[in-house]
Amino acid sequence: MENITIHISIPMGLTSLEDQIRNSEVGKHVAFVTIKTFSNPATHEGVDLVIDSLKKNEAPPFILTKTPGDLNSSFITEYVLGYIIAMNRKIFEARESQSRKDWQQRPLLCNQNIAECTVGILGIGEIGKHIAKACKVLGLHVWGMTRTEHVVNNKCESIDVYRTRDHLQEVLENSDYIVCVLPSTPSTRNLLSGGVLEACKRKNTVLINVGRGDIIDEDSIVQAISNGWLGGAVLDVFPIEPLPVSSPLWDLPGVVITPHTSGWSASPEFLAGIIKVYTDNIQRYITGQPLENVLDWQQGY
Repeated sequence: MENITIHISIPMGLTSLEDQIRNSEVGKHVAFVTIKTFSNPATHEGVDLVIDSLKKNEAPPFILTKTPGDLNSSFITEYVLGYIIAMNRKIFEARESQSRKDWQQRPLLCNQNIAECTVGILGIGEIGKHIAKACKVLGLHVWGMTRTEHVVNNKCESIDVYRTRDHLQEVLENSDYIVCVLPSTPSTRNLLSGGVLEACKRKNTVLINVGRGDIIDEDSIVQAISNGWLGGAVLDVFPIEPLPVSSPLWDLPGVVITPHTSGWSASPEFLAGIIKVYTDNIQRYITGQPLENVLDWQQGY
């Protein structure tokens, strides 16, 4: 019988996962299981907090696994498409008109068909590919930005144009919607900060960030909205979470804020999927099999 210590970041509102993992078939056959529950909602996404706490350029003496992107890719894709459609069809403006009991048709007409729009996806992992496929179904032209060049047999058929990170400005200039699903790594932090988003001013691009909050700082978002570089922003992640009540983003016109919920669901099926990821790896560890979804310490994800 193996003694195992399991460290699992449990998000607030989903603490029932601890009991379910303990009571799973694998949990019953493990002699000792310790599950650490973190109540800070900022800790339940990503592995960057763990990486930052360790020595630089030195892999730790343990293996760290993660939940795979395909577990929540459908939820994030629904979130992204929902807001693209809402922005394109001016749903938020229609709601404001309704609140004023104002019957004005012209201001609520869309400026272009969604099939005439281009979406630029920053980060083409499992989630980015899932978003690309769904966007293609709606007829959008899809650009994808990757860290390195993609070989032909590894390309996603739904992505029309591939560009690497050194061509970020070109992606920004040509996109009506920028969807950021990048992980937090030394090379991606503040990637969009400063005056980078000035490249969006020609198309008045809408930024949708479902990746990591430290890809862009708060001042840069305020600057891009205020200067008219961005036509709007949908933000699900932030450098500091929960977002402080003093943040100017709460009241900034054209900005939609959600509390880091794009990739989560309270459905039993989703929770069961999370449990299966953990219990399958526990079983693999006990039986000496290679673990799945292992973190690449060099890449940071």
